[in-house]
Amino acid sequence: MPDILGAVFPSMHFFSSADLGTHGTDDVALFPVVAEYGCNVFITADMAQTRGRGALNVEERAACREAGLHWVGIPMDTGRGLHAIAGQSASLIHALPFVIDAIDSVSEPHFFRARGPLRQFSQVVNSGPL
Repeated sequence: MPDILGAVFPSMHFFSSADLGTHGTDDVALFPVVAEYGCNVFITADMAQTRGRGALNVEERAACREAGLHWVGIPMDTGRGLHAIAGQSASLIHALPFVIDAIDSVSEPHFFRARGPLRQFSQVVNSGPL
């Protein structure tokens, strides 16, 4: 997804865990590495990180905040094939301009949860004979 995001937002740089060599790293350990790489936003499909009050969630939120990272969650898309990547990408691409504007006006790390994509044909397009 970094390539897709880079094409839409050419003035920004996006990296995946594979790019950073951190694939499979525990999130608590990952946040400072991401910050050291120069990133200020952490994008994930792990929506549970900011939900609930479980010990892990509290630890993950604290680690993200202490690293100085804003957190952006994108919902996992339950679609298949192109629907999955298109839905997840669309959710993030649509949310990012709002997130960027909000980040410019806050002084401390915040979380942002993107809403999921519309799933029904009639919610996305209108069609009929020409």
